[in-house]
Amino acid sequence: DLAFKNDSEKDIVLYGKQLADLLERNGEVDKAIDVFERIHRRLPGELQVLGEFAALLEKQGNVARACRFYRELSRLYLQNEMIPQSRSVILKAEKLMPEDTKIQLVLGLLAAKSGDLEEARERFSSIVERDPENIVALKAFGDILARKGEVEEAERKYKAALAVLEKKQQYEEMLKIQEALIALKPDDIDEKIKIAEIYEILADEIKLNVYVSEAARLAVKKGDPEKGYELFRTFLDRNPRMDNLRRAYFNLALEQGD
Repeated sequence: DLAFKNDSEKDIVLYGKQLADLLERNGEVDKAIDVFERIHRRLPGELQVLGEFAALLEKQGNVARACRFYRELSRLYLQNEMIPQSRSVILKAEKLMPEDTKIQLVLGLLAAKSGDLEEARERFSSIVERDPENIVALKAFGDILARKGEVEEAERKYKAALAVLEKKQQYEEMLKIQEALIALKPDDIDEKIKIAEIYEILADEIKLNVYVSEAARLAVKKGDPEKGYELFRTFLDRNPRMDNLRRAYFNLALEQGD
């Protein structure tokens, strides 16, 4: 209690773990879990606490919660490039709940990070087959396919993820996937228009201007300046106060001698 009052993270972990260990040895497992719960609420990213908490929950027989914390710990290790530790922890979870989609997702992400594209592909494919609206799996599957040069398949996975997000109106989440599509197809005018439309919904005038201008210049590069001009007019009709967009339109027309 004193460690919590003094807000000393080091002491919270040290004395909290000592108390939990003592309670466990005395057979008061539920109280030991309460201590770990309190530490975790205060320090959610404390790796050692997460590991011991998960192990205690597993010992208690609370498999679902144990796997949740093993999964969380594995993700934290993965974020910190601690690949062996991440794998060791998530394999404990897989042993307990081998069919759990979230565990399989972490294993897929771990395989992708480790460069094992075939294992990652198999895991993401299995997840998407069972859960066709799993956004993380669809995006990660698309990334694997893109790395393998399977452009059309990657595009299908990205667009499937975008369709789910658009239905839910999760426009911020759509941006990374749309950017991945543009990286996949950098000369596709329609993909640049789509990301411009997302930024339009989000009222980000700077990014809207960037992508409309890029799409219009691509149209010019492909020999269709009128399509580029029409793009500017379409967005200006909906956003008449965007002076930067109007200037970009004027500059492009001036460069083309129009």
